[in-house]
Amino acid sequence: MVKDPFSAARTHLEDLRVLEALEDKIDLEDAKKALQDIEKQGSVSWEEIKLELAL
Repeated sequence: MVKDPFSAARTHLEDLRVLEALEDKIDLEDAKKALQDIEKQGSVSWEEIKLELAL
């Protein structure tokens, strides 16, 4: 019998730090890719978007 039914859901602090570091790495890679896409394809200004959407 399990004494603490929530024990399986608890994450150790070190595991949390590792997960956060992994998320940060993924975010950084995504940001770098977005910047590369902008360099290749250019970007659209917020003013252009507002005009297009009639905002």
